[in-house]
Amino acid sequence: MERLRIGLLYDQPQDLETIHGQLEGFEVVDLAHLVKEDVDETELVDTCRNVHALVTWLNTPVLPDSLESQRGKLQYICHTRGILKYFPRSYMEGGGRLSNWGEERGWIVADKVMALLLSLIIQLPALDHLSRCGDERRLWQDFPDRLEGFRLGLYGCGAIGRQVCQKALALGMQVSIFDPYCPELPQVVGRAKDLKELFASNYAVSIHAGLGPETENSVGEELLSVLPQGGILINSARGEIIDDAALLRALEAKRIVAGLDVLRDESDWTRSPYASQPNCILTQHGIRHPDYVEPLFVLPDYAEHNLHAFFRGDALRNEIVDLAHFDRTT
Repeated sequence: MERLRIGLLYDQPQDLETIHGQLEGFEVVDLAHLVKEDVDETELVDTCRNVHALVTWLNTPVLPDSLESQRGKLQYICHTRGILKYFPRSYMEGGGRLSNWGEERGWIVADKVMALLLSLIIQLPALDHLSRCGDERRLWQDFPDRLEGFRLGLYGCGAIGRQVCQKALALGMQVSIFDPYCPELPQVVGRAKDLKELFASNYAVSIHAGLGPETENSVGEELLSVLPQGGILINSARGEIIDDAALLRALEAKRIVAGLDVLRDESDWTRSPYASQPNCILTQHGIRHPDYVEPLFVLPDYAEHNLHAFFRGDALRNEIVDLAHFDRTT
């Protein structure tokens, strides 16, 4: 009987001895040599189709559409970190199984969202600038600068949105959510009937929706205009959800403040038109300090569980269950 092979398709420094122990009984194949910009597509597909499962993460190369028709032995992709941009939709259309990190790592982004929100409620960057330079850059905010009773709207209630909701409620905020694909919302949370109601009834809106035809450019002039004066917009989902021209006009008019962890074009954050906006905070996915040394990678517990569970025929944690789920996931 052929031994089941699991390919590690990322370039994170690995504790291979520990990983072999986590995947005892499987053949573990290190595919880090394929994680490069100029990877040969044929070599990538041929290698992937000769393992039964892949473990992927942030730096995984984008898998080509041809993988669906040439899937070979590949049955399952266990994605441990990052968005699903690496995988062709056709992989799932052809019956391939896929899981991601779900709520297991959502706290990383949720904590950053809360840091942005708290900074923008009191306009911390502008206060710092005023204290250092005597130059007033704060906007008039037509709502109280206190956390108790602060009205926060969430556009999307997936893994990260739910954790932001939990943290906001713990601080005494009032939370409402627009997410037509979420049948059950957390208790004591309101449901907005549409995006206009979400923006019009809250002091701040944080975006946690996936990117698709319904959400691309969905936050534009009409929605931004109904935020209160000095209202807050936070985006940690996908840059393409925002109409950049509309947001830049609102920022330049000193109508709102914004915290952006994602951009439509992330090739050079310093040259983004948002970089010159004093009432906009840019966090660039929380990029690591250049001297930071990444610890050796071992499989997260959900990945270890899923790889064993998949080949036993048991349920997976954080499985992308269908194409609609795939399309909604960031």
